[in-house]
Amino acid sequence: MLQTVAAGNEGEEKLLECIDKGFDTFGTSVKNVVYWRFLTIYKSEKKEILIKPQLFAESLRDFFGERAFHVEQLIVASIVDNFHLGDVSYDDSLTRAIIEARKQIQNHP
Repeated sequence: MLQTVAAGNEGEEKLLECIDKGFDTFGTSVKNVVYWRFLTIYKSEKKEILIKPQLFAESLRDFFGERAFHVEQLIVASIVDNFHLGDVSYDDSLTRAIIEARKQIQNHP
């Protein structure tokens, strides 16, 4: 089941790194603010993005407004490239990319 995030799971750490990489264009400050807002407003830690991808996508839309699509695309591209997700395109939702990557992680630990 996809409900838990295993401490120290390499695949899930790699997925979180992909999310970080998607923010690289905007700089460390923006990334830190996004994660801080996710924690303070949504009461969720960074690692919980993997079990709450829809909530994280919502938090991006709240923060970036119309520009959230571009932020999501950069993160999705990072996930697709690193996990070689053939069924997910760069235009797919962030939620779908995270879910598909987690399925792959759980099928190939």
